[in-house]
Amino acid sequence: MAGNGRILVLACALWLALVAPAGASQKYAFADPVTGELMTHGYVERNRPGDVRVAVASGFNLEPHRWRWTGTQWAPFVPAPTPEEARLMALRTHVDAVLADPVVPPKLKDVLNAIKDFLR
Repeated sequence: MAGNGRILVLACALWLALVAPAGASQKYAFADPVTGELMTHGYVERNRPGDVRVAVASGFNLEPHRWRWTGTQWAPFVPAPTPEEARLMALRTHVDAVLADPVVPPKLKDVLNAIKDFLR
């Protein structure tokens, strides 16, 4: 009977050693609470205060800052352009409109194309 007790204790110890740490190795992704933007992921319990923690599979490898959490799934994330990026986009649009105008002289079009290439 004493032998069975030792086996039971050994089995419990083995179970605690192998199974219990598996729960501690859960991988999490952390999203910004306002935008849902994926900030980081890994085997940690917390990231920044307030970040939304989402349990993910161990093979989860989405690139941070390119995905956002919708509350049920991950979706591609395209951040809003900065004010400078927005001004450059507007300028490119205006240059394209001038380049499309048939009355604009070819030399001016060459200059505008060079400026447009520089702005990329």
